[in-house]
Amino acid sequence: MNRVRLYKGQTNKKKIRCSIYFPLVFAAIIAFVLYTMQLIHFTRENENANMSTLSSETNIRTAETNSLSSKKSEIPSQELSPDLTKFQSDIVFNGLLSEGKEILRQNPAITLHSMEVGMFNAVQCIMQAKFGFQAHCIEPSPINVKRIKTQFARVQEEQRKRIKFYQFAAGETSGIDVEFMSAGGTGDHVGRGEYDVWTMTKGDAVKYEKDSNTVSVKTVAIDDIISNKVQPTIDYRKDSSVNSSQDQPIDRLFILKVDVQGFEPAVFSGLKDSIRNQKVDLIMTEFWPKGIDFMNNSTGPLYECKKPVEVLQLMLDAGYSLYPLSVVSHPKAPDDGSQTRIRRYNRGKEFLPMNTLQEYCMSFYDFERKYRDGDGKVKGGDEVYEMGYWTDVLAVRPGLKLPGVSEVGKRLMSSLMR
Repeated sequence: MNRVRLYKGQTNKKKIRCSIYFPLVFAAIIAFVLYTMQLIHFTRENENANMSTLSSETNIRTAETNSLSSKKSEIPSQELSPDLTKFQSDIVFNGLLSEGKEILRQNPAITLHSMEVGMFNAVQCIMQAKFGFQAHCIEPSPINVKRIKTQFARVQEEQRKRIKFYQFAAGETSGIDVEFMSAGGTGDHVGRGEYDVWTMTKGDAVKYEKDSNTVSVKTVAIDDIISNKVQPTIDYRKDSSVNSSQDQPIDRLFILKVDVQGFEPAVFSGLKDSIRNQKVDLIMTEFWPKGIDFMNNSTGPLYECKKPVEVLQLMLDAGYSLYPLSVVSHPKAPDDGSQTRIRRYNRGKEFLPMNTLQEYCMSFYDFERKYRDGDGKVKGGDEVYEMGYWTDVLAVRPGLKLPGVSEVGKRLMSSLMR
């Protein structure tokens, strides 16, 4: 019994202890729950605040990006590239021929066609043949043609068989008779002798009507040659005893070189189809704004650069990339502020405006109007230099790939991949 009572007494003590501790435990649990809820609430507020800050920062960055994008879109993209301005035209032409020669070495079964419009002599035409091209060469001047034929005769038969010569004046259409001033110099041009490109003056046409240097020549549209509608005046392949199995009709040109003393607008008018259809990989043309305007009666503030820009615009619209080369002038041009600026440009120390074709063209007039710091007289003479300044512009077909064996080829490929 005592044991039982003792047991019951112990049980009562435990019940008393439980009744005392239970409210304390319960209060602790409630306190813990309340603390946890407050902690969760505080954490969520911080997260919301951080999200709000992040959102605000994101909005600010987005606004800044949109602002930069808007400013970037306001900057006009350049219509010409300055990447070849250090190169002279002969170096570029020879470099591109080397690229074509490498293509032929890697693909001996194919034929590459080249063309030169406006020759004066046969040097570059013969070089094209030596590099393995089917060379199509065009010159209308009877005096120049006589010299050119003599030069062709000295070439090895293996090379001469690749030459096709066309005695025509390249123009808008084929088969038209035009007058041509043929004195046998580099300045021979379509038209009579009344056009004096040295003084940039036009004389009385009647005075030159019976000029012994003025002859009549036929025109040819380059599109008609590329589409094989017009045959060469002389095809040395036919007179060759060497196997001519490599001769193929023209399907496209690898390179076309044009130098026609201001008559470029008419030449490119007869080349529109080939350019728009991208049948020419590389086009190298002389760009002489003052001469082009003068020879096409497009002088004066309202008309300056209209014709020169049209020539470049045709290629730009067809997707070609345009690369101006170094600027040159006549050897007798005065050594003044204009020449200083040209030398800096050719060395890459200064740049001409190239955002638009128009402003680039007008910069050639600026050489005379803004940068002359002397009397403008020619070296060793009393007359003012009026002939102006010029360059060559290289147009590159979109998607063209070159082996990159020449410095010019490497520079082009690097530029086109940017």
